[in-house]
Amino acid sequence: MTKVSQFITNRAIPLMVLFLLLGAWPLWHLPKIAVDNGLDVWLDHQSKEYRDYREFQREYGSDEWALIAFPVHHVPPQQLTSEIEAIAGDLKGIGNGIEVIDITRFGDPRSTVLRHILISEDKKTAGILVLLPDAGKIGSRKALMKRVEAALSPHRDHYSFHLGGPTVLNAELDRTSEYQSRLFLTAALAVTLGSLFLVFRSAFYVVIAVVASGTAVLWTLGTATASGMTFNMITTVLPVLLWVLSLTGSIHFIHHLRLRYTGQGSLNQAISEALGAVLGPYAIASLTTAIGFLSLLFSHMGPVRDLGLYAAVGIGFGFLSNVLLPPGILKLCAKSRFSRFIPKTSFRRDIQVIPSIIRQWKWLISGLGVAVLFLPVFLVSSVGVESNVLTFFKPESRILKDYQFISHNLSGLSTVELDFRGQQGDILDYAYRLTGKLGDMPDIKVTVFPWGQHIRMSIFVKAMESMGFNKLVDEIKSRMASLASDGVRVRLTGTVVLLNRVQEELVKTQIESFGIACLTIIALLFLIFRSPSIALFASIVNLFPIAILLAIMAIFHIPLNAATIMVASIAIGIAVDDTVFFLVRLRSECAEGNRWEIAIDRTLVHLARPITFTSLVTTIGFFVLLLADFRPIYFFGLLGGVTMISAWVGDIVILPALLYPFPPRFARGRNG
Repeated sequence: MTKVSQFITNRAIPLMVLFLLLGAWPLWHLPKIAVDNGLDVWLDHQSKEYRDYREFQREYGSDEWALIAFPVHHVPPQQLTSEIEAIAGDLKGIGNGIEVIDITRFGDPRSTVLRHILISEDKKTAGILVLLPDAGKIGSRKALMKRVEAALSPHRDHYSFHLGGPTVLNAELDRTSEYQSRLFLTAALAVTLGSLFLVFRSAFYVVIAVVASGTAVLWTLGTATASGMTFNMITTVLPVLLWVLSLTGSIHFIHHLRLRYTGQGSLNQAISEALGAVLGPYAIASLTTAIGFLSLLFSHMGPVRDLGLYAAVGIGFGFLSNVLLPPGILKLCAKSRFSRFIPKTSFRRDIQVIPSIIRQWKWLISGLGVAVLFLPVFLVSSVGVESNVLTFFKPESRILKDYQFISHNLSGLSTVELDFRGQQGDILDYAYRLTGKLGDMPDIKVTVFPWGQHIRMSIFVKAMESMGFNKLVDEIKSRMASLASDGVRVRLTGTVVLLNRVQEELVKTQIESFGIACLTIIALLFLIFRSPSIALFASIVNLFPIAILLAIMAIFHIPLNAATIMVASIAIGIAVDDTVFFLVRLRSECAEGNRWEIAIDRTLVHLARPITFTSLVTTIGFFVLLLADFRPIYFFGLLGGVTMISAWVGDIVILPALLYPFPPRFARGRNG
């Protein structure tokens, strides 16, 4: 890499300018960033369930509706009708295409069919159903809900309103996504800036790291936006992930630069040598991290695929940014009055690591490290799966409380939809026989709508965990199968069926994406180091944090969901970074003629500091996500942070312990 590093150093300023100019295109698109959490975003568009659902929507209309529930126990019965009509009248005025259904519309058959969501059995709670036009995406949905809130505002002195329904839920997810994206990035900036200053003890080097990493983040977000990606509850973590992962490249470069430049020698030579030291391992580490993210492309969930793709793109931008911008900034400053700000004090060359302790206990450490790999075998069956969005909100959140109120007093708002086709008499008979069959099932309300030549049956389901949804769908299918249905064609769809499909795919996605990432990275390490033992030990070290991750999920009953499904694949891609730096440095020490154990000792002493720093920054980045109100993101941050700490233990403690007794072929002649 010497020639490449010299080339970059000699042309640092024009390369920096060229790279920044190429960023004009993504920056132009950056203000167009938008948020969309609509149900359509999360579904597998290639699945039969999705195609059935879309066909059902084309037949019966979109799922844009809101239910407003409110207690009326304090309203005299003779005033109840006029009060409901007044509220409904204000809701009708919020825009064209709005349709309102309430219990006072005696001439509308839907008021009778939907009675269970319009008035409670004890007459203490009323509901108003607002059918909204197809809100489309992003801003229009939130605008609609703002108008609904404004229409209800004059009545809030007398009533406590609770809102639910697909449009309400999606608008809340959009709002939360925007808020949390700003919160995460602000918190990550504040915490990592403080950490970087403690690491570098230099505001100048902090600025270099911020410029390099910030550029990579902005370039990536602009590219994602230009490509049509919208942000959601999953992809809001993208800026924070890219920020902390890009910083790791800056940390390694600046660490090596400060080892070489004290103000006495040539800055050009120091830059070239520092680049030469990090360019090779940083390129390999960036590739392995990108592979971890790209493995998410095998997911059937759009937001997970988007995160995987654009995080991998961001890793590429981060590599270019950290290789091209810091040398250019340093050389530009050296030629100006800012040269006095370039620090001229070196890091100490070592850190108080005691390799002899690891060497003394190498067999015990190695045994424990390998033993941990077997934990998931005994615990993985305890890891559950959850795809019901309502369970993702914190218990104190307003929307969860609103849904609980509606579910307790009126009805559940998730639906299983059935569409009956055939001869009119046959399908009507079958629909009512099925209604009787389902009558004794708890937590559901069955409604039947004649719809031209078809019949639609909507089964309203109370909120429950995904496993409950699975059992419910299976029970409905079983009872349908027990009825003779000659000449009747039945289509089963609805949000509950789609959630059931998502849950089935989550586990499959986890296995596929992690398996692909793991095997690809192991094969890559073998090709690079040409040593089966090195590839084996690197695999053990990087599976160690994954085993810890799965054990924690099982012990603390953290379910697989849209966010936690990604942790293992992402973690192995990130964790292997420092392993690569360690092994490249170790091979270099051996090439200089050091005995095997001395080479490991010197590698530990030299790299303990930057590995600790990069692990600290990535851990902080993940832990920032603990500020999330959305529980999957909270657990994603928690598990990601714990995995980074485990990866640090693997690289600093377990990897040397495994390597001491087993020198690879390239080091056996120097073992003594």
